[in-house]
Amino acid sequence: MLNKQHHVKPIFYFDKEFDYLDDGLAPGLKEYKESLTKLLPHIEKRSLLHEDVFGKIDKAADLFQIIVVKTESLIPYSSVFIELDCKYWDANREKILRERMTKSTE
Repeated sequence: MLNKQHHVKPIFYFDKEFDYLDDGLAPGLKEYKESLTKLLPHIEKRSLLHEDVFGKIDKAADLFQIIVVKTESLIPYSSVFIELDCKYWDANREKILRERMTKSTE
């Protein structure tokens, strides 16, 4: 559904710690990873330390409303954080715009 939108694009963040877990440390992890792959087969995955993800959320909460959906999962570091970024504008065009603005004030 998000991929069909013209104005927002999802950025998926995962806890970096998640990549270092296995079924021995977190029973059910293998099955969970397989279900994530099926559910989100073509996503760009970004990994951040758990505390850094929460820092990002805290900073965003200063400007935006944040929605948290908590599940009953007992697998540690298995959270999926979704940031809705602007789809119609990208970092490259923003850089060009800022360079133009800087040049016009010189």
